[in-house]
Amino acid sequence: MKTAVVTGGGSGIGHAVAARLRADGLNVATIDLKPGDEKFGYAADVTDRAAVDAALEEIRTALGPVTVLVNAAGLERFKRFTDIAFDDWKRVIDVNRARHIVWQYGTTGVVGNGFDQLSNPNSAELLANGHILIADENNNRVIEVTRSHHIVWQYGHKKNTSTLNGAAFASRLPNGDTLITDSNNNRILIVTHGKKVVFDYATNTRKGSMAMPLPTRAVMLRNGNILISDQFNDQVIEINSRKHIVFAQGKIQVDGSSFGLLNAPYDAKAIGDYTGQTPPPRVF
Repeated sequence: MKTAVVTGGGSGIGHAVAARLRADGLNVATIDLKPGDEKFGYAADVTDRAAVDAALEEIRTALGPVTVLVNAAGLERFKRFTDIAFDDWKRVIDVNRARHIVWQYGTTGVVGNGFDQLSNPNSAELLANGHILIADENNNRVIEVTRSHHIVWQYGHKKNTSTLNGAAFASRLPNGDTLITDSNNNRILIVTHGKKVVFDYATNTRKGSMAMPLPTRAVMLRNGNILISDQFNDQVIEINSRKHIVFAQGKIQVDGSSFGLLNAPYDAKAIGDYTGQTPPPRVF
């Protein structure tokens, strides 16, 4: 039987994830400041490496090797963005990453589109060349930045919503093209390095769609198909290069939590398929 560890598993999303993993037949241990009453709950601050190592040693002794890891530990500050102090941001980053900050793009507490500025970045992918590909959602752009904070490639502009309007996700494909989820325009794009659109798919033109489904994620699979989280159509769909749907989970515009239904799915990926995405570390 597989063993899963869920950080932040004492409450909220982490607690729900742990419960689902148990229902799926896994041995589950949780690590949290307040781990709750479940068996195999361990109290530790995930920013304290020694405490985490000690908890993991106990988990391995009790349940065997860890084969599944879910990082759900987080700290949310319910304040306006501009009212969040630097220490609050540092705490959010430390808890979520459980490591020291070695690099960041975007000036803490500053919303903008100038040098080293972002507005609600929704995704970031580490590229093979060491650069970072960022979907800068509210600036309506996807940018590739160097470690020295210089933009070396950009698609879209804050004032041009016809090119991009709400860049929800972006990934660099093996051939050098960029796959973009253009959420507020309800479409998926593939653009070349020269910024030519070579593929587009509108999720709001298919039968039964609502006017503004606002797709949030599109990722390419190893087989060349594209997996789309079509948020307010309540579906995850897989399309091929001819724009035919070859797989669908959920019923279009039917939200629910029972078998075969979804409710505004935000993200979907094929397990173990990291085409165009930053793969996780091999060792935990």
